[in-house]
Amino acid sequence: MASHQTLARRLVRTMIPWFLLIAFGLAAAQVTVQYLSVNGAIAGDLASLARTVEPSVAQAVWELDQPSLDDLARHTGHPKSSLLRLLDALAQAGAVARDPARKLYRALLALLPLGAAGPAFDARIDEALRRLAEQTGATAEWYVPGEDGMVLIRQAEPPDGTVRIRARVGFLRPWVGELDAVAALGQAWFAPDAACAGFSGFKRDGVPSKLSPATVKIRIWAAKEDGMAADPHLNHNGVRRQAAVVRRARRPAGVLALAEYAADAPPHQRNGRLQTLRRVTAELERAE
Repeated sequence: MASHQTLARRLVRTMIPWFLLIAFGLAAAQVTVQYLSVNGAIAGDLASLARTVEPSVAQAVWELDQPSLDDLARHTGHPKSSLLRLLDALAQAGAVARDPARKLYRALLALLPLGAAGPAFDARIDEALRRLAEQTGATAEWYVPGEDGMVLIRQAEPPDGTVRIRARVGFLRPWVGELDAVAALGQAWFAPDAACAGFSGFKRDGVPSKLSPATVKIRIWAAKEDGMAADPHLNHNGVRRQAAVVRRARRPAGVLALAEYAADAPPHQRNGRLQTLRRVTAELERAE
């Protein structure tokens, strides 16, 4: 009898640690699985929230025109800590830039409904702008039609970093007003039924004048025929533009433009810039 009790005690002492170890392992595995499941669900919710919030933050930066972090917090209602993370992500994506001296944010992209334009096309536009700015030394711009005119939604500065062009992302060239190269192409390709009255231009560098309906009609017709346009004179800011319409599947998608400052645009360079613009535009269209 005593031997049976001793054997039982030995079995209990041997089995209980193994039982506890197995039970602990199973419990730990279950907790780990539940943690990973909950953590994945939270990460998915946060990613979904970020995708929803980031565009509204980028839109706020554009609408408020160089806001501070406090401005954005008041406008969006988001905590500053969350805004900082979102702004960092937007900066890495090339959508906003921060001025460290003034602690202000500037939009580099405008958020507009662009119809069929998708990420691949947007990436090609960004690359075309970068190449144009690098190869010509001028500011490269991308305009799309909006409700009230042609809207500047993308821009690339030349590599030297010198900013001489006042037009920033979000700049609107109204359907009727100054008939520069961008406006002429806008009229020719995106607003063909607009009247030819109420336009102005420059008869000499920096000297504005009203344009007759006949002159407007000729300029719009030429922009339609060639798919390109060039300002004959500098505007009141000392800027002249050359522009080209970009087509996707034979339909106009927007306008590429080079904005050159007076001091950076000697006559022998303008023809070269125009040819570069024509070539880059043709490459964009062939990629479609």
